Amino acid sequence: MGAGSCNARESAFGWITVTLGSEMPLPALLINTAALLIACPGAGLLFVTRLREQRAMANLAAQSEERAIDQPMLFLDVRTERSHRLGYRISFACLSLALLLSWLSTRL
Repeated sequence: MGAGSCNARESAFGWITVTLGSEMPLPALLINTAALLIACPGAGLLFVTRLREQRAMANLAAQSEERAIDQPMLFLDVRTERSHRLGYRISFACLSLALLLSWLSTRL
């Protein structure tokens, strides 16, 4: 085969090799699976938290436009801000743990 062609183990770019599940040691595969199972809910929670925060800010902006200019500013209530912070903390912790587990699985 020529230098530009790809065999079964290389991707279309040639410089990225695809690691098949059967070639990974079983502990590394299980750790990677655990990392994936931790990362997916973390990413989902991050997405939902960001979406809820954007909706709350849009609602706040809509309420502020209806008010007269001499009235005091509106802010999000403390419980809403706490729930957003908690969502961010948990999601970033899940993603960080998944990254650490994935990195550790490459060391096996």
